[in-house]
Amino acid sequence: MIATEQTLLAQPLEARAPSAGLGLEVVLIGCRFEVMPRHILTDEADRLARQVAEQTGESLDDVVERALRAEADRTQPPLMTKPRTPEEKLALIAEIQARVAALPILDPRDPDEILYDEDGLPK
Repeated sequence: MIATEQTLLAQPLEARAPSAGLGLEVVLIGCRFEVMPRHILTDEADRLARQVAEQTGESLDDVVERALRAEADRTQPPLMTKPRTPEEKLALIAEIQARVAALPILDPRDPDEILYDEDGLPK
């Protein structure tokens, strides 16, 4: 018997013996293992995942995990990654300096004029 994804996911949660795992439990040729449920909410996302899986020969799980990992890496804020080497620290400092230098000047007044009144006292 060749097991397909549909036959593996055919056994509902209520029909299986209780276990400590989550999701669905499958018994196949005397072997028990857990299958995590997959919740793809749109037809387009499902179609794209299946298309990439077919083109690359990867499983749906691998395709989705790779795409999510790439997006997480792409969107991770630069300050969240801790620099390890002195070169990485200097590169991070230079990046921060460049971002700060690119910020617009919102108040063209001298900093002393902003902080102190005409008598030199803090405002």
